[in-house]
Amino acid sequence: DSYFNTEPLIDVDFADPAGLDDAYYKVDSYTPVGQDTTGWNAIFTNYGGTSYTNDFLMATSVWSSLSEGTHVVYFKVWDDLNNVHNGSTPALSFIKDITNPSITVKTTNGNMYTSPPTFDVEFYDNFALDVAYYKIDSYAPTGTDTSGWIEIFSDYEDFNYTNSIVFDSYLWNTLADSSHLMYFKTWDDSGNINDGSFPTWQFYKDSNGPSVNLYANRYQYIRVDRYF
Repeated sequence: DSYFNTEPLIDVDFADPAGLDDAYYKVDSYTPVGQDTTGWNAIFTNYGGTSYTNDFLMATSVWSSLSEGTHVVYFKVWDDLNNVHNGSTPALSFIKDITNPSITVKTTNGNMYTSPPTFDVEFYDNFALDVAYYKIDSYAPTGTDTSGWIEIFSDYEDFNYTNSIVFDSYLWNTLADSSHLMYFKTWDDSGNINDGSFPTWQFYKDSNGPSVNLYANRYQYIRVDRYF
């Protein structure tokens, strides 16, 4: 399967020693057969050459009409002698995926930690996750630039990620004792990205023990002699 977030570029080669004439494609159906092209989309017409190797882009109108999910592209072609190749094979299966993956923070905001915590963030995509990252106190750079980001997973190839995550110990040691925000980014196999200022996880780092201050009370005694 192939995954696309825009109209797919399709690589199909056609050849015939007698000279190619017309070629068409159609999504999720290979009828009507023969030279009836009702509902079919032209790849080339009146070509004349014996080989066609140019890649072609699926029409925007066809792509826009498709629901998200798995689809199959079928092909038909005939030569200058009207020999027709059509039917159920060959075919290209692909998945249309235009929805960003989701990120759900499960760990409660405002927790205080004295050492690197384990936190619970879940990632989900309708078809297949690819990578996920986190960063502290910044969500830049956005997009697929991961400079300064910490990897959670990569090349995951599943639709749901629910494993708990252990805070990177080196990063933890660089943080000041204070409140911090953790940001996340993830994208799927189609390149649909979820990043930016939301969602976040807010936590406190408190690695020092409480302080104890001692104050000495000083009393001044004054002797008063009374004489009668």
